[in-house]
Order: sequence, then structure tokens, then C-alpha cells
Amino acid sequence: MTRVWLAAVLVGAASAASAQTAPAQPTSPETCNALCQLFKGLGGDRNPPGSSQAASGAAPARAAASDQPAGKAGRRRTAHAQASQGGDAAQPGDETGSTAPQRQAASASRPGPDEQAEPGKLRILTGPGPGREAIVADLGAVLGPETKVDAVSGRNAALKDLLTIPGVDMAVVSAPVLAAANAEKLVQVAKLFGEELHVVAGADVTRIEDLAGKPVHLGPPGSDTEAVARAALQARGVEVVALHGSLDDAATDLREGRAAAFMLLAPKPFAPLAQLDAGTGAHLVAVSYKGVGEAYDPSSFTAADYPAWVRPGERVETVAADAVLVAPWWRESSPRQKELTAAAKTLFERFPGLLREGRHPKWKETNLAAAVDRVRRLKTAQLWVQSQIKVRPQAERSASAGR
Repeated sequence: MTRVWLAAVLVGAASAASAQTAPAQPTSPETCNALCQLFKGLGGDRNPPGSSQAASGAAPARAAASDQPAGKAGRRRTAHAQASQGGDAAQPGDETGSTAPQRQAASASRPGPDEQAEPGKLRILTGPGPGREAIVADLGAVLGPETKVDAVSGRNAALKDLLTIPGVDMAVVSAPVLAAANAEKLVQVAKLFGEELHVVAGADVTRIEDLAGKPVHLGPPGSDTEAVARAALQARGVEVVALHGSLDDAATDLREGRAAAFMLLAPKPFAPLAQLDAGTGAHLVAVSYKGVGEAYDPSSFTAADYPAWVRPGERVETVAADAVLVAPWWRESSPRQKELTAAAKTLFERFPGLLREGRHPKWKETNLAAAVDRVRRLKTAQLWVQSQIKVRPQAERSASAGR
């Protein structure tokens, strides 16, 4: 009996010593991938579509799931618990696994630099380069005086700046550029109108193919002008020596022989181009619509657009790309979303003001019911379009009854 008691004492002592000397298992820190870092940098109110809009409600779902037993039955009960709490199914681009709801909840509870709206002020990106100042100026005239609209040129491509520069509300982006981008974090406010590709060259250039191997200004790096210009050149199999700079730089280089041509994407007529001195023999070169892709439309220039560049009776063919007003995707409860909704509603209600004399004539081509494929429409815009679809037949029936 004494031996049994002594053995038990020795075993207990050994277990205690082992427990004291055993190193504590380190807790693995929660990793943060690129998407998580983007959330942290841009603020907690911006989540990509497909993730839960009420991110703070995702944490209880995970807590309930952690209590479920392993195995198929446990997974079925876990899925049922998540579905009963409104959890969304995983979408392409969403985080998967048990850490995704935690990260979304954490980012939603932490105020970010873009979370707070600035009432009465709207900042619209035009992208690097000229061509869209008149668009923003007209929008400011219609939305004012309640809302002050500021044009922001940005530093890089407009879409990149829209998602990275704090305080930017909207951007004007070319439809082909938008089609090539990942638009899950964006909403379209309105499809505006076509912007024409202008190719201005010296007297020795009569067609696009003549530019092969020559220095050509393609606008600022990352601009929509560069993207559309490269698409037009590629469609004709033409490679050029790319130059970048301002419109004044491009005109100076063409005038002094350092460039064979320059390209510019802008809605016609573009006043700065009409007033530009590009040198003797400078003229607009035709751009064929053939082969540029479905994201473009055929267009042309006449003497009515540019009296100094096109002779009466002539028509210079070119291509056009639609300008689209887009905004970041925000949660419904976000202050930024509320400001965006209010601005969009005012724009639709006051749109007739953009058709008045003194506004850019391109506004007369705008169809607010039109949309860009594969980019979700702002909820306010969608509701407005639906209301117009209902109102128009009623108005037509009333007019018919009156006759």
C-alpha cells in the first residue's frame, strides 16, 4: 500500500513539473491579406458587393458556428445558422473561411479616412489630362448652389485614384476603360455621352498608318486618352514612339517637329483644341471604326465642330467612347452613400438644366436610362429610371385621351 501511495505521489510531481516547464503555445496572429489591407486603407464603410452589407452582424453567425460539431452534420447546421442570420453566399472576390466575417466586422467598426462625408461638397475626378473640365463645370452649375462641385485631375488613372484618394466622390471614366477594369467596387451613376478621339498631325501624315515608328503624343500616362489612342493604333497594327505630356506640350512638339501627331479624347467641340496653334499644315486625321471593338461608336468631325480644322462640306471620320459617371460602392448606412444618393437625385431632377443654351451641346445626346454592361447601377439611378418607365406610358395615355 505504501508503494502504491509513493508511486502516485511521484507521478503527480512529474506531471506538475512537466506542466511548469512546457512552453506556452504561441497564438497565431490573424493575417491580413491584400483585400483586408485595402479595407483598412479606404475605411470601414466600403465593402465590395457580394460581402455582407451588415458586416457587424456577421460575427454572431461565426460564434454560433464555432459551437457546432465537426463533420457533415455539423457543417449543415453551421450553414443553416449562417443562412438564418442573413449571411450571403460566397461570391467571386469575397474572402472565404472563418476569418472573413471577423475582418469585415472589425473594419466596419473602425472609422476610416473616407467614412465621413463632407456635406455640400462633391469632388469629381476627371483623370489626368484635359477634356472633361466642361463636363464638371456644367454639373456644378446644375447641382449648385446647394452643392459645390470641384474638379480633381488626380495623379494616375481615374479609376485607381477614385478608390485611393480620400474624399473623392465620383469620377468620369471612359466606357472601354471601365469595361476592362474590375468593377465590383463601383456603381454607375449615369452614362453621359460619347467623347471623340482627335488625331492632329502634320502635313506629311494623311492616315493613321503613316504614324508607324514615329513619335506621337498619347496624353498623360494612365489617362483615358492613352487607353483609347492605343486601342485605335492597335486596331490598325500601328506601333509608335509614345510621348506623354500636356496638350500645350503636344502642340508645341508638333509645331516644332519633335512629334508627328498628338491624340486627344474629348467631347466635340473641344474649345481649347479649336483655339490651339499646332502649326502650318496641322489637320485632323481620320480614324477608322473598323476593328476597335464593341465598346466604341463611329463618329465624325465637320466644319460645324471645328471651322479652323475641317473644310465646309468635309467629314472626318473618327471613333467615340462613352463617358460614364461612376462612384465607389458604399453601404446604405454610410454617410458617403447618403451624400451620393442626394447628389444623384438632384442631378436627375435638374437634368433639363443641362440642355439649356450655354451648356456643352453633348448633353443633348445623354440618355439617363442607358447603362453600361457589367457595372451595377446606383440604387437611386435605378429607381429613377423605373419611375420614368411608369410615368411615360401614363402621360402618353393622358395625351391620347385628350385628343
